[in-house]
Amino acid sequence: IYTASADNALKVPRPALFRGSGGKWKIFAVKGGKAVLTDVEVGLSNDTDAQILKGLAQGDMVVVAPPTSISSGTRVSWE
Repeated sequence: IYTASADNALKVPRPALFRGSGGKWKIFAVKGGKAVLTDVEVGLSNDTDAQILKGLAQGDMVVVAPPTSISSGTRVSWE
């Protein structure tokens, strides 16, 4: 059952999102090889994906399911 859809939506894996202080949505974007805590505005979402309305751009990399030990400035790598 579909209740809504959005064409050309910027989306991220749902496990990359978490609530920060004040209940705002946060994500760790990867910039220059480091995690950067970023405020985002979330649109439509389901169990696997979430639409990002503000805070990220097409092609930005994010940390999926960030561990509690990560903080802004933590060096990250990927393969």
